[in-house]
Amino acid sequence: MLDMNVSRRWVLRGAAGLGGMAIVGCTSTRQRTLAADPRFPVMDEQRYAPLTLDVYAGDLKQTNVGLDGIPKVEGPDFTSASEASEWLDDGDIVFGFVHEGDVRAYPQRILVWHEVVNDEVGGLPVAITYCPMVGDILAIERGSEVFQVSGKLVNSNLTVADSSSLSYFPQMLGVGVEGAHYGRAFVERPIVWTTWGQWRALHPETRVMARPTEFGRDYNRDPYGSYNPVSGYYAENEPPMFPPLNSDDRAAPKAIFVGARTTDQAVAFSLDRLRQEGRLQADAGGQTFTALYDPALDIGYVYRGSMSRTPSLSGGFPDRIASGAIDGTEPVNGFPANWFAWAGYYPDVVAVM
Repeated sequence: MLDMNVSRRWVLRGAAGLGGMAIVGCTSTRQRTLAADPRFPVMDEQRYAPLTLDVYAGDLKQTNVGLDGIPKVEGPDFTSASEASEWLDDGDIVFGFVHEGDVRAYPQRILVWHEVVNDEVGGLPVAITYCPMVGDILAIERGSEVFQVSGKLVNSNLTVADSSSLSYFPQMLGVGVEGAHYGRAFVERPIVWTTWGQWRALHPETRVMARPTEFGRDYNRDPYGSYNPVSGYYAENEPPMFPPLNSDDRAAPKAIFVGARTTDQAVAFSLDRLRQEGRLQADAGGQTFTALYDPALDIGYVYRGSMSRTPSLSGGFPDRIASGAIDGTEPVNGFPANWFAWAGYYPDVVAVM
């Protein structure tokens, strides 16, 4: 397992060994003057944040790697599925994204070393952001902006920075907590966490992000552990790197929950239970949310509203989830993440265990 006193930031800088984590301290100065015209789309309404943004900002921890110390990728190269299968095993994790018929796969083996990939898919500029420390993946519309790793953490989670203003966005929160974009919320697109074998079977035409050659990283090695099989830092009962904003022992720290945030609520569903039952429902804040399990990709989707039946899903997502609702429900952007991360960011999260 990863030594809990070891700096992931030092590891991801490409050091041969594991060095000590240096926490410089928490940021205390907040900038409230908003930039007039962000270079990326933002939500018209605010994304839910049960704590004040200053509480999240107060948890900003500077590590011993600075801005872009974990190097972002811009405009990556891609290969065919057959070429990718020469180095990816069927059980390896990939992140699948589809837009306007353009099908892409981003291997976890690559993103664990970069965390932010600035790309354009089907004409849509997106940033694919992955945090190995909380086990989540999010795709955000980036407009003409280039995003990067800030070198700071909130709730043990990657904090993304835009290149124009260097505002800080805790990735899972998806809201600016410091800088010229304080309070502004990312526009997200659905992206799935699945295996290479499952994604390739569903999308044989997929293009796969190629291993970069300019960074000197070993893309056959994961500094945290393994997802194939699950071990090391990723193991269900392993503690997070740092104490969470809020602790909740109803589930193991690294148990996977598929959750969603709206403008006024956060919900989360145990992926293990969702696998067993196929459909789960939660009532939160006077609203009903439904989670569905897709066995083709081994992932869950979240909808606002209730369903009278459990539809048979056999893939086809996430390209349909953005526009295709079931039984009149409304799809919301759901994604998997460790339980400690959901409970830390959202102490009042309504969870189905």
